[in-house]
Amino acid sequence: TNPELSASGETQEISKSGLGVFLPIPLAPGSQVRVDIGDSVLYGFIAYSEESESSVPSDTLSGGRSFHTGIEVVEVAMGTSGLSQLLKTALEEALPNLRK
Repeated sequence: TNPELSASGETQEISKSGLGVFLPIPLAPGSQVRVDIGDSVLYGFIAYSEESESSVPSDTLSGGRSFHTGIEVVEVAMGTSGLSQLLKTALEEALPNLRK
């Protein structure tokens, strides 16, 4: 929703409900988001964002704090790289009705 707000994180899982990621900042449920993975772009909404006591290394996420964040993916613009082809396969298996 806020184009000036940006964060890098780690994807934890891809499931039928979307993505589970660890981010260094909390995001409000319902917020629109854009997720860049390689040369692919996923669009969706924040389902939840909860502070986590996970084993995510503190050097990976700023300040050592991480927020387990659920993203409901609604649309994908696939790239052409090898990483994007792996992502495409994973998304097709987990989210067969996703708009591409």
